[in-house]
Amino acid sequence: MSYEMLVQQAAIMNNWPMRYDGTQVTLEIPTEAGRTQVVNCTPGRDADGEQAVFFWSRAGDNRVLQQDPWGMFQLSAQLTYGKVCFYNNETVIMHALYGGGMTVPEIAKAIKCVGKAADEIERRFFGADTL
Repeated sequence: MSYEMLVQQAAIMNNWPMRYDGTQVTLEIPTEAGRTQVVNCTPGRDADGEQAVFFWSRAGDNRVLQQDPWGMFQLSAQLTYGKVCFYNNETVIMHALYGGGMTVPEIAKAIKCVGKAADEIERRFFGADTL
């Protein structure tokens, strides 16, 4: 089954709005107290050339690294799903799953955890949704 269909099943099971633009699936998940976070699911290849799906969410610009670099390293070490990344002057939470054996519950867990971690950074460092 394609990753798009697996992500769609996770979205339906959790009542998450989603859209597919031909290259990636984008979902909006609830986090806490009326807040939501956008999580993207993008197919690609891992360092060994194997199929993978990358789950990622923007958490803000790189001011968080300047404000609390050790806090970002600590958060990254605590996350089971996802790591704090800095890409194109943005703070991003990203997690990857091997494309050959993903399950719907595993995908749903990755999406939820990536979104919640990104939202936590936004809330802690910016006080509101920044994206």
